[in-house]
Amino acid sequence: MATVERIAYTHPSPIVDAKLETITWCEGVKGQTVYIPQIFWRDSTPWREANMWVIWQITRGSKKVETAHSAIGHLRAFAAWLEENGMTWTHFPEREDQRCLTIYRGHLIRQRDTEQLMPSTVSARMTAVLRFYRWVMGNGLIVADQPLWKDKSVLVQLDQKYGMRRSVLVTSSELSIPNSRANLLTLEGGVLPVSVEVSQRIVSFASRHGSPEIALLLRTGFGTGMRVGTVLSLRERTVERAAPHPSFRGWFTIAVGPTGAVPVDTKFGRSGEILVPGAAIEALRGYIRSPRRLLRMALAKAEDRDLIFLTKSGRPFGNNSSKSMAMNTQISRLRKKASDIGESCLVGFNFHRARATFGTELAKAALKHGGITFAIWLVKSALMHKSEKDTIRYIKFVQSISILEETSDQFSHEFFGMLP
Repeated sequence: MATVERIAYTHPSPIVDAKLETITWCEGVKGQTVYIPQIFWRDSTPWREANMWVIWQITRGSKKVETAHSAIGHLRAFAAWLEENGMTWTHFPEREDQRCLTIYRGHLIRQRDTEQLMPSTVSARMTAVLRFYRWVMGNGLIVADQPLWKDKSVLVQLDQKYGMRRSVLVTSSELSIPNSRANLLTLEGGVLPVSVEVSQRIVSFASRHGSPEIALLLRTGFGTGMRVGTVLSLRERTVERAAPHPSFRGWFTIAVGPTGAVPVDTKFGRSGEILVPGAAIEALRGYIRSPRRLLRMALAKAEDRDLIFLTKSGRPFGNNSSKSMAMNTQISRLRKKASDIGESCLVGFNFHRARATFGTELAKAALKHGGITFAIWLVKSALMHKSEKDTIRYIKFVQSISILEETSDQFSHEFFGMLP
């Protein structure tokens, strides 16, 4: 199966000598080294075109390394599907229904309809694949006798600040998959929370049937609402510097973001403090001191030894991105195990739903004890939202669910009360 490996890439920087009128390309101290994901086929040969596309995006400054990880993850899934079906990425016969992209699109839609993948993931995966093909065609790396698909122009209305709107003409492909979902009551990322009872069953199941690492990751996700990339980049010193919250008894704060004394990955590179319950701090500290983690730390590189979550080979669970092959693999195994024994708590579950669950429960408590203004402030701070727009979705979600529950109870009472 196709895999993704990271390479240390030093982007050359020019040194201009005005007197000699020369330009020297430096790859040493002045060159910036980044770890770039690269795809390798089952036979260990690189997918050169895809790897060139990733490097091109990063070196020209248009994409962050985290974005490149996301795109290469989608392409790796496409490459694995190609190998599984014995097809090449240049398979474009005259009949459209036999082309690799057309068949792959149908495969993704089936995964969405059977709830194997989230609608947002399916849409993003197809978009990444199409972007790659547009790039290779634009650079003459693939030549086809006929168009690979049909494009159409769509006028999109965008809302700007202060109520202003503008129209943008964008190009859309017939192979694109819209991010549509029947359930309108969703939170950031298009996900739904789980109940407290289900979250406890998930953590308990992971403790019995999974590794200590995945169980602790899930406990931390449900207990703090941190995103995947943030949890996976936590370090020993991050937890050591945890400080008791001055107002909320039993809670601590930890500093995250690129500007902190101990840098921790966050979305959009935002810096701030995250609320963490005391029980989560104690669980993390206990694992840090455990012989199991100390053995993993001994195998890690010097720059990774401070990371809390390491694989058994000493590698980071996360690769400077929100994607973690190690964690995703373990969650997939848990879902399969749960399915095999008839446990339903992990059906359709992914890590981001732990964040949605924390945010929902926090919003419920804040609305009950402090009102809507306090709830918006608390949830926005705890989840480190860039905009109040995402925060308000949590508030509206909680209010809508409360109304639906009351309506349902009233309907059941009145309807079934009429039955003999």
